[in-house]
Amino acid sequence: MKRKVLHVIPSLATGGASCLVTDLLCALDAACFTIGLCSLYEEPNNNLSKRLRDANIELFFLNKKRGLDVPILYRLWKVIKTYRPDILHVHQRAILYTLLPAVLGKVPRRLETIHSMAEWEGGRDTRFIRRFAYQYFGFVPVAVAKNVAASIKRVYKIKEVPVIQNGIATGKYRAVKAAVPIDKPVSLIHVARFSPEKNHALFVKALQKVVEARPGRIKALLVGAGPQLPSVRRMVQTCRLEKVVEFLGERQDIAELLGYSDGLVLTSNIEGLPLVVLEAMAAGKPVIATTVGGIPEVIDNGKTGVLIPPSDTDKLTDAIIDLIDHREYFTAMGLKGTAVVRERFDLSRVAEEYKNLYNIDGAQPVF
Repeated sequence: MKRKVLHVIPSLATGGASCLVTDLLCALDAACFTIGLCSLYEEPNNNLSKRLRDANIELFFLNKKRGLDVPILYRLWKVIKTYRPDILHVHQRAILYTLLPAVLGKVPRRLETIHSMAEWEGGRDTRFIRRFAYQYFGFVPVAVAKNVAASIKRVYKIKEVPVIQNGIATGKYRAVKAAVPIDKPVSLIHVARFSPEKNHALFVKALQKVVEARPGRIKALLVGAGPQLPSVRRMVQTCRLEKVVEFLGERQDIAELLGYSDGLVLTSNIEGLPLVVLEAMAAGKPVIATTVGGIPEVIDNGKTGVLIPPSDTDKLTDAIIDLIDHREYFTAMGLKGTAVVRERFDLSRVAEEYKNLYNIDGAQPVF
């Protein structure tokens, strides 16, 4: 008999967590599970919901208001009561609104994927609710990286935390060894939401130094949207980098953009296990990234990418200049990364591990 699984996520707006959830639900074994997804907010204008419907995933959009929205508790409880899931799988801040409906709906098995370091996954209110959910109401946290699992144990005093590292559909990425003319500027791409923890300012500061050291040898593509976008634009203008930096906005064609680039830079102060790092490696592109979250679990420094300390402008500058000066070496590094991602971080492995987790008949209490 097929088990019914209901995922609850705040929003299907484009982002790492929503893309991962969409990929996972489309990859799960339909012979074993009937799958639904409930989004607290309205349906966004992107291709994620279309992909889910094409995969026969039942969708619920609750049209939550901004800020505290108490009536959403009732609407979510009605979804749970009607859908009657065997397994409830929660993501991000949705735990705030899901705990009470899950308890009242007597869902037998309750999971929550933690997508970033536990100290930073939600605010104090979210962490307060999580503590109760884990200790008293049978919710099991699942970490997307080993470092994330360690942070969950540290914050919530839990002894055992399952780890299912993120993965991607590696087959849609094509690793190509590009013959880059030495006089052609290196094109680096940065894909992230424009929010403080992504630290775009670090990239801009490093670019300013790189342009001084290697004029005419660097181009940067910034992909994403978010509240920090205006301030980053102003910083680019202040640093006189308008001819170096191009803002591409929010995009759905990340695989194609990676194919056009010569490498990925990620300057985050906080991460879980970012999909864009896996995507760049699958596309055969060298990655320069900060040593945060699960990134060091993917990148072998100096072999499959370059790791730098968070907020270290000089180290980032040096890494970019090295890429400019030693393109063949970095190209080989990118191709080595492809082999790692295909072997260890393919989406099929993620789906199989969640399938196994869903099929565990845990002794969780039903309150």
